[in-house]
Amino acid sequence: MWLLLSDVRNSVNTLTVFDGALITLAMLIIVASKSVATHLSLFLWPRHLSLPEDYPLHNTVKLMARKESILEFLLESFATIYNKTQRESFIVNVFGLAPFVFTNNVENITYVLKTNYENFTKSGPMFKSKFQGLLGDGIFNADGRQWYAHRKTSAHLFKLTEFKTTVLETFNHDLDEVIGCITNHAARQNAFDMQALMHSFTLESISQIAFGLQLGCITNEVEFARDFDFCTECINDSMLNPLWLIDRFLSPRGWRYFYCLQRLNKFAFKIIRERRELIHSSAACDTGDNDHSAGRSDLLSLYLMSDVLRDDHDKSDSLQPSDQNLRDVILNMVIAGRDTTAQALSWAFYCLCIHSDVQAKVREEVVSVVGQHGRVPSATTAMSYEMLQQLRYTEAVCLEVLRLHPSGNIS
Repeated sequence: MWLLLSDVRNSVNTLTVFDGALITLAMLIIVASKSVATHLSLFLWPRHLSLPEDYPLHNTVKLMARKESILEFLLESFATIYNKTQRESFIVNVFGLAPFVFTNNVENITYVLKTNYENFTKSGPMFKSKFQGLLGDGIFNADGRQWYAHRKTSAHLFKLTEFKTTVLETFNHDLDEVIGCITNHAARQNAFDMQALMHSFTLESISQIAFGLQLGCITNEVEFARDFDFCTECINDSMLNPLWLIDRFLSPRGWRYFYCLQRLNKFAFKIIRERRELIHSSAACDTGDNDHSAGRSDLLSLYLMSDVLRDDHDKSDSLQPSDQNLRDVILNMVIAGRDTTAQALSWAFYCLCIHSDVQAKVREEVVSVVGQHGRVPSATTAMSYEMLQQLRYTEAVCLEVLRLHPSGNIS
């Protein structure tokens, strides 16, 4: 009797698992069929503004193959569309993803970024869900009042007085280490990766600005930097991967993403906990210096200080500084200040290397300005804000580099 009941129970369990697998497979077939039918219809009856396809899913295949050179792909597509139709905007349909709308029209860009920017949010399936793990509700993944509160608080860090002290001093200090690395390579006549060095430099600097901690990643390999690089690589790839959910949750690469993310969170929460304790102990002493409690003016400390977060006119604009909010703040700040600056510096050095005449003029201007301020020109001379203001030609070179090679060109 017990054997019979056991056999019946096992049969029911087997049937339940089988039915579940069958239902899941049926749902996948329905979704895939609908997606294929949609894209076949776009191939047979394309939208008026869509990029034409030579064969079904041609744009999908081409975009996947060119994901490492997105900017070049877009420029070629713009040229193709413009030469045929004189249009400055078009749509690219990619299998499994929402349609991409690209525009090179100034009026359209102004409308999206300024005139009606509140209508273009990040809450859709294309962006927020993919970035939520790493960015959380930080400034790059927020909308409306939440975004405004982040922006308002971050602006305190970039006031002129703060730039002259905290930001500039940080960059000058870290540049000494960078110059030391370059000098050592030059003395040994070793080739080295300038872009990797610039990423290490900007990560070290922005970490001090964001949460007031020296990582030591310019001269050493740091776990935080390695984990951060891998997580950003994963979320960037998900933007163009129609099967990103499978890759994220059902692949070894996705599992590694969550493992690295867990270590980043542990690192961030540890810093936040220690900073809370430091600021609370400083408040207990009642030094009367609320703006720079415990001598700190990094972004994390600014968020933790009530007078920065509080808005006397509208307290709803102020963020509640929970550990999760603060974690989102500092990781978003690292993304904001690291990759874009590193890319710009890497391209700047590349352009200077292939244009020796421009390089000579930049060097001549820097030597002249440093001399005018009574300093001896050398690789370790710290640049003051007043010196930077006089480097007009150097500024023009930087702007031209950004025009030719915009940072964050896969955005």
